[in-house]
Amino acid sequence: MNPTLRIVSSANWLIGSLALAAAFLVPLVQSRIFVAAARAEAEKRVDEIVRAQKNYIVMKEKRAAYFSTDQRSSAPILKELGVDLSVGGFVYDASMNDRQQLVVRAFTSRQAVQSGALPPMFYQRTVLLGEGESEGKWEPLTDKQPGLHNLF
Repeated sequence: MNPTLRIVSSANWLIGSLALAAAFLVPLVQSRIFVAAARAEAEKRVDEIVRAQKNYIVMKEKRAAYFSTDQRSSAPILKELGVDLSVGGFVYDASMNDRQQLVVRAFTSRQAVQSGALPPMFYQRTVLLGEGESEGKWEPLTDKQPGLHNLF
């Protein structure tokens, strides 16, 4: 066998093996590192919204300030709350549920999902404003995970 052909064949096997390994490992690494960091940032911002809502109620002696995921219509309310939510891969809203609890939610933004930066995710925290804190929870919006490992 020609020595040049042996080197080219070996290089092809190496590159193919590395590409296959990357196809399996990159989605796992992405979900462990990048998605975990994005989730932590969303939880931090939801905590910030809850604190701002509590301060708003005490200072203004009013009910909680509700807002939607539309940044243009929510901008005046968010400015009054002193919260900047314009950065990041999530959109936020706040409303009151039928049990008179404040519900603050974070959704993966459409741009982040379409670009492939983040999977569709949903974080919700429900707080009874007169009482202690409550824990938030993550809900998957899809049961599909990225990557080749789901084919097997």
